[in-house]
Amino acid sequence: GQQPFGMDMSGKRWNHDREPSSLTKKVSPPIYGALIHVDHMNDRNKYTKWLRKACKAAGCSVLIQRCYKNDNSSLRPMIIVGLYAAGGDGTKAVGQVLKHWRTSKVDVDSKGVPCRERMMTVIVDCGEVVGAEVEEGDNPNDCDEDLSIDELRILLRSVGGTKWENAMNDLV
Repeated sequence: GQQPFGMDMSGKRWNHDREPSSLTKKVSPPIYGALIHVDHMNDRNKYTKWLRKACKAAGCSVLIQRCYKNDNSSLRPMIIVGLYAAGGDGTKAVGQVLKHWRTSKVDVDSKGVPCRERMMTVIVDCGEVVGAEVEEGDNPNDCDEDLSIDELRILLRSVGGTKWENAMNDLV
């Protein structure tokens, strides 16, 4: 019978059931994410530190961004958080962060007492995202500068595709 292995012209061995290793395409694992609207952050530093730490522990990347409706900085900022993770455990990792987020004391109330998050809204539930690249450490897209609505739309489209961009449009 036929041998299970052969050689290509360069002498590399390959399995007849598959393409030669020099021709196989490296397929990236799918990336899963969720987009969240956070009503407020009374202690922004504590809150963002907690989010970054929780995401790192779960193997997720996080994008935290603020913008002002009508680019009016006298209004309260709109806070958008994107969570995303790669691979088969991506949905599990994102779900773990969301669950931990609701049950942990992530912020402080108006009196400075630690409190749980009760006013966040998941605007795009955990699903596959198209443009995200999972990176270790802080997200280079995440910055301390506030963005305009249009800049945030562009950023969200680059990370989560049209699904995230449309969710942002519905929010505004």
